[in-house]
Amino acid sequence: MRLNKLIMVAIFMLAISAAFAYAQPSCASITAGADERGNISCTNQGNATAAGGNLTEINVTVTSITEAWHGFYGQITSNSTLTLEDAAGFRMYSWNFTISGGEIYASRSNGVNWATIAAENDCTTDEALTGTGSDRTNLTFAPSSNSAFEVGTVAIAAGSACSTHTYVNSSAQAATFEEVILDDTTNIVYAGLLESDSQGFDNGNYDFQIIVPDNRTSAVETYYFYAELS
Repeated sequence: MRLNKLIMVAIFMLAISAAFAYAQPSCASITAGADERGNISCTNQGNATAAGGNLTEINVTVTSITEAWHGFYGQITSNSTLTLEDAAGFRMYSWNFTISGGEIYASRSNGVNWATIAAENDCTTDEALTGTGSDRTNLTFAPSSNSAFEVGTVAIAAGSACSTHTYVNSSAQAATFEEVILDDTTNIVYAGLLESDSQGFDNGNYDFQIIVPDNRTSAVETYYFYAELS
């Protein structure tokens, strides 16, 4: 099944360790669940009678599945840790995380330069992937609309980046599950601000929901995941 469909199940298990506390986001290991795709059936298919010589005005409502976005959602697992360890990985001490903040990041690069990370306020970015239709990037993310947060020691100022909020209970909202676009001058990064067991798109409780663009004309895009917890 294609991986570029919105709202596909991806249950993540993130094993986070940091030798230098919060210096930069850590690589995240994941365990992904099965993909899901919306089932748009014709059970309510409209019909009308036609008779020669007559004219009939009809108003049409249709729901289609996007080819340009993939949704990820899930939990930060209880075995995520903050550690004090040496370069060989020997631990002197470690702590379990209790989520009070942080972000999950997705990028098509496995070598993001966190030292040069900055807000991206050009909401046409990645439209080479999404195309220019109704679900293009700049109709999904709004400019100058993000909350303030930090990526490691880099401050992302409020109102400096493109952002959006994924849905809760199938409805648009602007209180939780904020997503912000970042850029390290070479690579685009999608940042989801973490929640703690918040009601999500299907009324389940999740720590994050993010959407990422896919090339609507090809099979898949590979995304690499990072996380920063506080």
